[in-house]
Amino acid sequence: MEREPWNKTTADFLFGKEGIAQFKRYSHEYDDFVVFYKKYKQAKPEVHNQFDYAKRALELFNDFLEKKKEKLSIKIKNERDGLPVKKYQQVIVDTVRDNRVVLIAADTGAGKSTQIPQYLMEAGFNKIACTQPRRIACYSLAKRVSYESLNQYGSEIAYQVRFDGSKTNQTRVLFLTEGVLLRQFALDPYLKDYNVIIIDEVHERHITGDFLLGILKKMMEYRPDIHLVLMSATINAELFSKYFDAPIIEIPGRMYPVTIEYMQVDEPDSNLTDPKAVQERLGSKIRHSIPSRSIKIKPGPYLKILERIDQKIPSNERGDLLIFVSGMNEIGILSEELRQYAAFTRKWIVLELHSSLSVEEQEKVFDIAPEGVRKCIISTNIAETSVTIDGIRFIIDSGKVKEIGHDSLVNSSKLSEYWISKSSAKQRAGRAGRTGPGECYRFYSKAEYEGFNDFPVPEILRMPLDSTVLSIKSLGIGDPLSFDFIEQPSEENISNSIIKLVNIGCLDEKFEITNLGRVLSSMPVETIFGKMLILGSVSELVTPVLAIAAVLSIQSPYTRVQESESRIAQKRREMHSVHGDPFTLMNIFAEWLKEKSSGQKTKKWAKSRGVEEQRMYEIVKLKSQFESILKSYVRNDGEVETEEQMLERLEDMPKYQKRVQKRLLEKRKRESRATTRKFLKLEEGYTEIASNSDNDDENADDTVQELEFKISHDAQDLLIQSDVTLLSKREISILKLILCSGLYPNIAIPDENNFARGPSDQVFHTKNKRILPTSVFAYQPELLQGEETVPPDPNSNDLESLHSKRAYRDILCYTEILETSKPYLMNVTRLGALPAALLFAKTVDISPNFKHLVVDEWLEIELKSKEDSIQMLELGAWLRYAWITVVNKKLSNIEKTGSQSIPQVLGGIVFQPETGNIKKRVLENNNLDSVSYVPLFIKQMRNSWIELTSTDIIESLSDIDVTDKLVDLVETEVEYVVRKLRLTNISSIFGYEPYSSEVQENLMIQATPNFRYYISPREVTDTELESFKLPKPMEISEVSSNKVNAEHHAEDAANASKSNPAEVDATRHSYECQTCQKTLLLTKPEISRHQNRCSKK
Repeated sequence: MEREPWNKTTADFLFGKEGIAQFKRYSHEYDDFVVFYKKYKQAKPEVHNQFDYAKRALELFNDFLEKKKEKLSIKIKNERDGLPVKKYQQVIVDTVRDNRVVLIAADTGAGKSTQIPQYLMEAGFNKIACTQPRRIACYSLAKRVSYESLNQYGSEIAYQVRFDGSKTNQTRVLFLTEGVLLRQFALDPYLKDYNVIIIDEVHERHITGDFLLGILKKMMEYRPDIHLVLMSATINAELFSKYFDAPIIEIPGRMYPVTIEYMQVDEPDSNLTDPKAVQERLGSKIRHSIPSRSIKIKPGPYLKILERIDQKIPSNERGDLLIFVSGMNEIGILSEELRQYAAFTRKWIVLELHSSLSVEEQEKVFDIAPEGVRKCIISTNIAETSVTIDGIRFIIDSGKVKEIGHDSLVNSSKLSEYWISKSSAKQRAGRAGRTGPGECYRFYSKAEYEGFNDFPVPEILRMPLDSTVLSIKSLGIGDPLSFDFIEQPSEENISNSIIKLVNIGCLDEKFEITNLGRVLSSMPVETIFGKMLILGSVSELVTPVLAIAAVLSIQSPYTRVQESESRIAQKRREMHSVHGDPFTLMNIFAEWLKEKSSGQKTKKWAKSRGVEEQRMYEIVKLKSQFESILKSYVRNDGEVETEEQMLERLEDMPKYQKRVQKRLLEKRKRESRATTRKFLKLEEGYTEIASNSDNDDENADDTVQELEFKISHDAQDLLIQSDVTLLSKREISILKLILCSGLYPNIAIPDENNFARGPSDQVFHTKNKRILPTSVFAYQPELLQGEETVPPDPNSNDLESLHSKRAYRDILCYTEILETSKPYLMNVTRLGALPAALLFAKTVDISPNFKHLVVDEWLEIELKSKEDSIQMLELGAWLRYAWITVVNKKLSNIEKTGSQSIPQVLGGIVFQPETGNIKKRVLENNNLDSVSYVPLFIKQMRNSWIELTSTDIIESLSDIDVTDKLVDLVETEVEYVVRKLRLTNISSIFGYEPYSSEVQENLMIQATPNFRYYISPREVTDTELESFKLPKPMEISEVSSNKVNAEHHAEDAANASKSNPAEVDATRHSYECQTCQKTLLLTKPEISRHQNRCSKK
């Protein structure tokens, strides 16, 4: 019987330890050789035995490889020599050698990203980092440079992104993201691994990129041997040259001429053409994007361009159409109309391109249209620089873009439509001239174009800077207010970020970084989610917390679903959770894991529910990364899997099975690098070249991601850790509190008249704004209806009593407010108002009868009984301090400097143990025992808090203590309602107006740093008044009071700090006084007092 054409004996002979093959087993050449050998054997050559077969086959194959390599080498050389950048190769190398910083402005298609790293490597620079703003660019550039060098450098060309990389000790050129380079700087401030750093696409001006430029500029002061190369297609030469004092090399692109046609507009936008508006904009210190008029997009003019192309250009001539519009809604409106025309003419295929589409849908824009048919791609600005699509001949430019801005007053983000810049208009038009002469139709006038900004407004001027400020403090590189950014953000924006970081405990009262802040700065996640992870580490729910942080850190997994696809919408609703959006996302993740653990192909499952499967794999990777970070920074007292447990789990998989899957993975990766383009069909769907179009997802081979998942993870274990349906009601309640610990004060309360509104008209109140939900609660508003209070009295003349009202126990905790046409709450969770307020509120004001609590001066909680109130206040006061203390102990393995601690993790205060005796003595001088008119419970609360903060109790506190009390807090049955505080009710609650400065100075007693009791109006002695206030932590630990820089923190704020616990109130805002010309951090009452004082001077 004839042996198989390829077997282990043959493989060992060629590729074993003594093998004669020149390439490795399981390499790309190996795969090709196996196929070649089988075909060669089938030809039955005249050789004597199996080994002769193998030798002869290898000789022929090597000869084939050499000829192929030579042919490819000539092709690649011709391609590289034909790039515009080639003429400047020696100029670039010489200029980099002679200068510390070089700016290279090269038009699109010049070849800068692939060629310049190679030129520098060939010139002898052997440690080159090339940053990219996107992960996909790192992969593709490393792959392209390896291809162009025929992989002769092997691992010397590599990439590194979060979760993935191919870097080795031999790497000479590394393509990496800006974020990865920042992380490397945190570990090595000298960046000794590199002698050249290339920052590509600097024109995009992301926050990370601008911050990186400031870091590198500072680093170059103590790295005289390093060279910095800045590259861009449309660089603001004057700005960058001034910042770095560097020469500029300008390289023209390989662009064909593009005809620009400005279309007639009904009425020019006055924001662009009014001379007064233009002058005001030019005179502003801070650049702003130019808002466009809010006009609904009209498909008619776009349709006329398609008709014009059909009439003017023969169908056999090349050329697709790319349309730039501002957002998804505009894409939807336009595509619906244009598809009708395409279906009628059968000359067009209309495709959409934006970031919320699935990867599969996005990749269609690269595929090939049938003969005589053009692609019409409707895109956001993602196709401006991020994606290059060959074959584009026609451009329609709406001139609009949607950007997210930030309103620090209400802590909301706003998605608004703006006019693009001149440089963006140039980029868009240039897309038509990459492969031949093109045409660009601009849907704005020439006069409007002249009013555009020259360059886009960078993110650093319009987005919150919390992470950047925290990084500056963590790296110890100076004051954020004086950091040398390429364009300086407003002091207000930086100050607001400082306030926010103090309020969440990342900075202390002296604006120095805390241990919590240091840990959070190292975590690749927003501070709110990082804080949630750290505080959750003390509970028995570490793994669900890791999963929730992961699902909230990714881009939304939902793909856009047409209204006609009701089955998808119904399947999504089946996974909705009554607890809110994070739990709904957890349900989706758990259902996906169930499919995985049962051995099913999950791609089809995800598609049928409008879920992007790529996001599920990202959750898995993020969860693992968060787990690793917690192990590094937090003592392992929770239920995070230990290293031994992980090894045991991996050993459960047979070794041979892991080897097989790893080989499959390597092969699939190789195959994925050589993917074929596909043909589009006029009808829905499309097929791969030379593939069976009838194959569905169920029969498809495992993808790279699926194989990586199988090798590294156990779906069943992940499901047990992440399935929130397995948690008890008590555990769900605690999990919600942990979630709220990171998000507070992002809370909202339902309007009491919501029961009378439709689902789309539900209203919620935050401290400063009325908001609409975009969540599970938008589809199921009945979950938040509350209970009817007093029924309406038909005989009453009081308008308030003529309407039924609702009483609520729950509040909504959310990640952010996003404004589009209206403001919406994002990622909403429902939880009990009382536990959240007791644990996280900055201030809880207790009424004389103990039955009313005013939370952060805007929410009112009314309890049915005084006894319930006292019980919950006592429990809340204990938990606030204990939780902070246990977390502080967990972070004690971080090297501390000076007297750093975590003073305000939960809005409370942590004292250093070594000062316990001094602290207790000082506090005892502030006891209330001798004040007869103070209620006994307030005295007991004060004494309990003093006792709790003693050194011996601090040392004895453990995770289980906190967990047990959290259980008590969520399981104690208490009747209460929560409502938005009305100014007219304040006097009835306290008997007077408590929030005037005089009352707060004379009648407010601090039972703890956060719980305040207001006594009835009376004469108070100086001694009694002194005992009302708790001393500041700096006084207790005998640390000298920090002098706050007068330029940034006014006398008013300093005085307020002295009279209150050491905290920076969340209500402080940056205020610029027109009289004294100072910028101050003040509350609204302080602003009023400052104005009065300044006006009298």
